[in-house]
Amino acid sequence: MLSFPYERAELPFGLQDLELYMHAKTVDIHYNKHHKSYIDKLNSSISETDLEKYSS
Repeated sequence: MLSFPYERAELPFGLQDLELYMHAKTVDIHYNKHHKSYIDKLNSSISETDLEKYSS
């Protein structure tokens, strides 16, 4: 079960493992920048609201 604060799941593969389909730098930017931002904004939005008690 997920609980607050939410954290990014570890990738089950290396950033370079998708090289046949996309560049490792693309995966790195998406996961370590964009995905991190989504999780940070979710946690920020939930923090100190009534929603916080429903996420544990």
